[in-house]
Amino acid sequence: MKHLIAGAAGFAAAFTFACIDFDLSQQKYCESLTCQRRAQVCADGPQITRTVPDRGANGVALTSSVTVTYSQTVGCTDAGIRLVQYTGPEPPVAGTANCTGNTVTFTPSAALLNGRVYKVYVDDCQVWNDAGVGGLDASWTFTTAP
Repeated sequence: MKHLIAGAAGFAAAFTFACIDFDLSQQKYCESLTCQRRAQVCADGPQITRTVPDRGANGVALTSSVTVTYSQTVGCTDAGIRLVQYTGPEPPVAGTANCTGNTVTFTPSAALLNGRVYKVYVDDCQVWNDAGVGGLDASWTFTTAP
């Protein structure tokens, strides 16, 4: 499609306009990004819909697992969820992550410690949907029973 535009000085210019398929353009752009950047910019990966324990929960049982529920079916590695004692320079809590449907569950290898604050980290590139797209990074804390 061409349009003729007359300028203030009396000159005329012809311009050609083409339609841009923004959906296709965004898809190609998103596919070119690294996992973390794609999750931040494109938000087309799985979204967290529920966490157990909840963010900021208190009195959490020492035998608790961490469960993250997503909006889509996901796959994961053991590095998908990390749990660390937030109140000290402790190493990450040993355990395993298991993916079933749209849920990732991290089960600690041993009971958690009394009255401690733990921080959960979800890694965007270690939890992904059927298309291989990761969700957003997430983190939150909870406190175990005294």
